[in-house]
Amino acid sequence: MFKRFSMVHAKRMIVGALPKNRDRGIPDSAQVITINDADFYLRRAVALEAHWWISKFPEGHRLIEEVFENINKAITINPKDPVYYTYRGSIYARTQQHDKAIADYNRAIEIDELDPVIYIIRGLSLLVQKQFDQALMDFNEAVRLEPENEETLYSRGIFYCTVKQFDMAIKDCNTAIKISPNCAKAYAYRGLALSGLGQHKDALIDCNKAIKIDPLCGTIHENRGRVYFNMELYRKAVKDYNRAIKIWPHDPEMYLNRGEAYQKIGQQKKTAEDFKRAEELYLKQGVRTGVRQEA
Repeated sequence: MFKRFSMVHAKRMIVGALPKNRDRGIPDSAQVITINDADFYLRRAVALEAHWWISKFPEGHRLIEEVFENINKAITINPKDPVYYTYRGSIYARTQQHDKAIADYNRAIEIDELDPVIYIIRGLSLLVQKQFDQALMDFNEAVRLEPENEETLYSRGIFYCTVKQFDMAIKDCNTAIKISPNCAKAYAYRGLALSGLGQHKDALIDCNKAIKIDPLCGTIHENRGRVYFNMELYRKAVKDYNRAIKIWPHDPEMYLNRGEAYQKIGQQKKTAEDFKRAEELYLKQGVRTGVRQEA
């Protein structure tokens, strides 16, 4: 959940920050050497990262090294742009190097202390590291900076869901929905919080609403799968995890969730296959165990 979220926001920052007249594509490696342009290295890093995520070892190891080489070049050329540090931080977070990710987010905030997105993604890395007080401070700062932004609010709702403060999560998601009645993720995370309180019927209403608004969001299908799992409707949970995996096939947590649901209905072969796939994806991210990384 956290890794996907941080990458979406980091890439949104990149797209929004690059000048409009820079839409010239990504040059090949031979061309890049001759171009003293940080934006080209950034774009190339983004393209390589996309290939890395679907690659297999040993190609994946080479690609992630190239991602870092290119973003490092961008930072060397332009060390005063927060976008580059934010993107590199998101790659560190993706590969479970959260200390380095936080250091890059710190640098980005030093340059631009008024961007709520940086606080959100730093908060997510702090959350993964169980630094709950510091994480909450970041989510609070994001909301302070943009209190009428539904994304800052449901982002803090994610924090409250993770630490099982479900009432607080519901409160933030309610406010996000009031601001933006079609905010699918606010419904999805409110549904997850309601399920945490045992209000499964209302949780399903919210998750169904979220899916109707945004049927192509894997996280939303995953959330409804968790609600079904909490209701002990394991076959329905499997169906939602299948949809989530089809949309987002490279997230180990999806396979862990589905594997646990398969285990509940006695499909041990499929359970083993999903746990093995989750292990492979965790190793790719730098995690040395297939055990779920709870925040």
